[in-house]
Amino acid sequence: MDPTDKEARDAALDELLSQSDRGCAIVGASIIESLLERLLRDSMIQEVNPDIFTAYGPLGSLRAKIDLAHALGLLDATSTKDLHRIRKIRNAFAHSLTLSSLGDSPACEHVREILFSRSIITKLPTSARVDFQSAVAVQMGFLQAAIGRAQRPEVAPALPLDCVASIVDAAADLSPDARNYAGPTVT
Repeated sequence: MDPTDKEARDAALDELLSQSDRGCAIVGASIIESLLERLLRDSMIQEVNPDIFTAYGPLGSLRAKIDLAHALGLLDATSTKDLHRIRKIRNAFAHSLTLSSLGDSPACEHVREILFSRSIITKLPTSARVDFQSAVAVQMGFLQAAIGRAQRPEVAPALPLDCVASIVDAAADLSPDARNYAGPTVT
């Protein structure tokens, strides 16, 4: 989803609101994952390997995306916790044939722990579904703002060939004993 495209954002929210609770959990996490991937891509050098985000790549899971975005300072601790709760809710539905409502355990426990939900913000009672949907909407806003602030780093310059050549020459000049040196012996 392109966070700069209002129609795409509105369509994603409409999809979130129109689903069953199971669909809501899966669609909500999918929206979040899409925005996190965009945030990470916009914060990386352009020459990044495209396989990094594939299913078996190092950033193929929602958990990995959340953890890396937090480690890079792109997410605060509260958003990170709520994003993990959204992920856990999605996983609860994805791995259960019997779970059908956000108000049922274990999903409801995760919903209750969300810090940016309608019931927490307004201090008014709401349903688990409304709290989950509002949490996704709040995190969408936070992620869209982070994407707007993202800066692509410069690629580190390559070492000049003459520097590399002098390192190779220096290594070749080492005595055989120095080349085989494995470090200090610990006794």
